[in-house]
Amino acid sequence: MKTKALMVIVLAAALPACTSGGNTTSQQSPEAGIMAVRPGSASAGEARVSLEALPGGSTAVTVIGELDYDASRLQVKSCELNPAVAHGNLGDKTLSFGEPQPGMLRAVVAGNLDPLPPSTDVFTCTFAVPAGTSGAVTIAAHGEVADASFVDRSFSATGTVTVGN
Repeated sequence: MKTKALMVIVLAAALPACTSGGNTTSQQSPEAGIMAVRPGSASAGEARVSLEALPGGSTAVTVIGELDYDASRLQVKSCELNPAVAHGNLGDKTLSFGEPQPGMLRAVVAGNLDPLPPSTDVFTCTFAVPAGTSGAVTIAAHGEVADASFVDRSFSATGTVTVGN
């Protein structure tokens, strides 16, 4: 278990620098068609949102990204890695996530070199919706995916979940 945690930390630290020339951030433009934000079920008090690997996207084995949202209308409860992503031929992938500040969720999906299945939710997050909150809430995702050769590609996507009555 400690080996997996160490691998995720090392991968999270190394991947952004793979194509960016050291400690500077990548200057590439986000590619369309890699990832999508897919709103799931919403009810009074709860909303679910997934980051989906798109069918036309390039092969990706690792995802490092952020979900940005209105923290006054959504609060992170939990995130789960899709079991179809977690277990592959070459071992397991894991999801690590955290909320460094309200309205920003950072997530890393890393592990084996099996590609993410296309047309599949990579991970799903459940948000608490405060009482009295209703209407549309936009969620913006951005980050990078890497293939088995550690070539990084930026992505950017938005989705809207309707909460409340």
